[in-house]
Amino acid sequence: MALGARASHVVPNVVRGALRLAAVGVLGGVVLSAFSVRFVSTQLYGVAPFDPLTFAAVVFVIALATSSAALVPARRAIDVDPIVALRYE
Repeated sequence: MALGARASHVVPNVVRGALRLAAVGVLGGVVLSAFSVRFVSTQLYGVAPFDPLTFAAVVFVIALATSSAALVPARRAIDVDPIVALRYE
């Protein structure tokens, strides 16, 4: 914001970066869980090993948690006075 960015550009940029990192983690987790499901399939009760609803719910919850966690620093970033930030550096 000290270099001229608007608040309407800062918040989506921060959230987009956080979601990009979460997407990489979720993709890796889904791939690893697809490979490891045969080892834990005997311990599952009431859920099929490749239940798409469970996979989708986990992805949704992680995306929701990431978005809400990224909004806190994004909101703080738009509240900082640009002159104070430049003076601090």
